[in-house]
Amino acid sequence: RVWIPGPHEEVLQKGSSISLNKTEYITVENSLTGELSMVKGPCTWFRGAYDIGSQKQEAIALQDDEYVRLKDVPSGRRWVEQGPSLVFLEPLWKVECSAKNVAVKKAWVLKANEYIRLVDGNTGGITVHRGEKKVFPGADDVALDGGIQKAVEVDGEHAVLVRDKCSGQLRLVTDKQLFVPGPND
Repeated sequence: RVWIPGPHEEVLQKGSSISLNKTEYITVENSLTGELSMVKGPCTWFRGAYDIGSQKQEAIALQDDEYVRLKDVPSGRRWVEQGPSLVFLEPLWKVECSAKNVAVKKAWVLKANEYIRLVDGNTGGITVHRGEKKVFPGADDVALDGGIQKAVEVDGEHAVLVRDKCSGQLRLVTDKQLFVPGPND
């Protein structure tokens, strides 16, 4: 479409549009109000009078066994986004990376004879997950005991002596089973 200025109009700035595909997005700041917003593709974005658009950014593509930890900076709220999904980061969200600077992580996949213990870094609460399943951590969960562990086979020749860390009580497990310790064992 062609625009022809009127007698009292002049062109102050000429801009171009930004084309976004379905995995791209931009952050837009209104320079008058300071308000931030996100524009997701697929679309063609045209700058408004007071809009400043960022460079194109790629959404984070998560497979069904992947997750990413996110944080809303103003509120401090943290959460885990699980795959499969396409994660578009809102303007004030940040991705929390691991010590190795890895943002997208794999969930723990447990076999029938495996378990994993997770501790919540805020509350200190421990949860135990036993196989077969896929385990995604909570926002503050950290693996204990080095990650995935093998359950102990209790049979006619083997038993397990277990100490409850809260009460200090000892108990002997002799029932035939694949023994997985509880949160306080």
